[in-house]
Amino acid sequence: MLFDFGGTLDAAGVPWKERIFHLYREEGVDVEAERFAPVFYRADDALVGTIPSTLSFRDTVHRLVAGVSSGLGVTDAAVGARVATRFIDQALDAVGAGTPVLAPSVPTSACTGSSP
Repeated sequence: MLFDFGGTLDAAGVPWKERIFHLYREEGVDVEAERFAPVFYRADDALVGTIPSTLSFRDTVHRLVAGVSSGLGVTDAAVGARVATRFIDQALDAVGAGTPVLAPSVPTSACTGSSP
């Protein structure tokens, strides 16, 4: 059994909230951390119990980012799409870097949402 406590497997220990916050800032969204945090947590909480266990990592990230964009008032869907895509790419790179350690424990399909 393997546990991921918010960024230990898909980043260098940096939680999703911080990573997504920085990606929005890099996209030019002017938001302070104090305002971003409750928006992120509302979007995250809204997913609990509403998504099927079969939803892929990619789709989960896109749903989370859509909720964050809505909460921030970001109306340009392209901004959210870029944030989600960059987050996913960075996460998959981090998981790929850890594959030699994780390979015996976690199938790659668990991270990419693809079928075995």
